[in-house]
Amino acid sequence: MNIPEDKLTIQSVLAGNREAFGALVSKYQDRLYHSLLCMLGNPDDALELTQDAFVQALVNLDKFRGESGFYTWLYRIAINMASSLKRKRVLVSYDELAENAAFNPTDSGDSPERELEVKENQRLVWEAIGKVAPDFRQVLILREIEGMDYEQIALVLKIKIGTVRSRLYRARLQLAEFLSDK
Repeated sequence: MNIPEDKLTIQSVLAGNREAFGALVSKYQDRLYHSLLCMLGNPDDALELTQDAFVQALVNLDKFRGESGFYTWLYRIAINMASSLKRKRVLVSYDELAENAAFNPTDSGDSPERELEVKENQRLVWEAIGKVAPDFRQVLILREIEGMDYEQIALVLKIKIGTVRSRLYRARLQLAEFLSDK
């Protein structure tokens, strides 16, 4: 699904108004950063890849066909870059992710004990997500954190919808298993 404002912005950039691209950056940079942070577990890498993905998107904007939304296309660029980075690394630590994650459901009115309990539960969930097999984790993050539907996930990962469903099912099973061990 292509958002009309994005389409107009892209047309403006392609017509020579490079500054218009800033609207797309402002609109999607936080969302992309947090997705990459969930995937990589490192804020510095997530920030660098976010910036690099936008640069690649701008350079290749004339190749955007509009078959999917701009964010889906941008996310695909970022996924490819993250995969390349991850191939270069052996181990990803999710401890830092738990500390830096934007997801924070605590109310300011919660008692200190309740806030500690929630933070501990968050840490356990992020730790468990880090243990889920990488292919399954990708689908889990796209669905549960990014809120993408199955068709969008299939487009981003270039897999069939049935594969999305089976990977998500297996990811949820693994996550439940890792959490039940706690």
